[in-house]
Amino acid sequence: MSNENNNNNNVDSISLLKQYFDSLSFNAIEAQQEVLKEKEKLKKEREEFEREKELFQKQRSNENTFLSSSSSTNAVVRLNVGGQIFTTTMDTLTSCKGSYFDAMFSGRFALKREPDGTIFIDRDPTYFRHILNFLRGSLPPIDELRRDILVEIKNEADYYQLNDLVDLMVPPTPLPDIAKWKEGPHYIVSNNGKTASKTDEKVFWSATTLAQKPIDLSKGGKYSWKVRIDTSNYYMIGVSSTEMNQNVIDNYKKTTGWYLYTNGCTVYNRGVIVTPYPTETPLVAGAIIGVMLDVDRRELSFSVDGALRGVAVSDFPIDKFPNIVLSCCVAKIYDSVTIVD
Repeated sequence: MSNENNNNNNVDSISLLKQYFDSLSFNAIEAQQEVLKEKEKLKKEREEFEREKELFQKQRSNENTFLSSSSSTNAVVRLNVGGQIFTTTMDTLTSCKGSYFDAMFSGRFALKREPDGTIFIDRDPTYFRHILNFLRGSLPPIDELRRDILVEIKNEADYYQLNDLVDLMVPPTPLPDIAKWKEGPHYIVSNNGKTASKTDEKVFWSATTLAQKPIDLSKGGKYSWKVRIDTSNYYMIGVSSTEMNQNVIDNYKKTTGWYLYTNGCTVYNRGVIVTPYPTETPLVAGAIIGVMLDVDRRELSFSVDGALRGVAVSDFPIDKFPNIVLSCCVAKIYDSVTIVD
């Protein structure tokens, strides 16, 4: 009986041990499955992390490539101004030091691009072409624009920190008789005072045309003229003092005046070059020379066919010459110049 009981006890113990080990095995399998699940989860998270890392590095690489290419003056830049696309170059946008665009592409600020690669500027695009053309070297047609439009362009120029354009966006002082040639030796006047033609065939540079009335600089303001060369390219166009003696030849060498020479686009004063503008080919018939005098800023500037050539005289001697007159020295017979509105 005792042996039988012992046998039963052993069987029970073995059964219990078997159940225990079965339970351990089951728990181990469950634990292993959980571990496998965690490993799979970690693997997926790692893969997601690697994808995001790769995407980030790619975006960063693209940005660096863009910034690197943008540093080139030949880089093409597309601007989205208020929904309208404008295409230009880095060189054009950064042509005015201290401006909005000069700061934008200085490298001090991160450039945010749209998905299509454009740079968005939240401004009205209506007058942006004038901003862009100014950066390209062309002046807005001030004489042809209404005062309210000039104000709008001035506001945009102020936003883009183009101080020179801001100063230009003021209508010039009306020029009634100042914008007509007066009669004089060695040339004849026609076209209601607008055209002057050289008649002296014997001497080079013998004709000096003058406007009918001088300008009183003591009143301040801005003055501008447009003079078209009708033939050849031997002219000196600018302003002179009222001391001008029209009977003297080579007046551009002998009388105080500031002239743009149309055969080389350099500015002369008493026969000496004072502003060597970038070398250009001689101007041809039909070219229009702009002469702009800002009395308040004491600056004399020139333009050719609407493209600004820059300030020729940065400290115009208003104190010495309170009165000046539009002037043109003509070299060859039959050559003519016309004041255009």
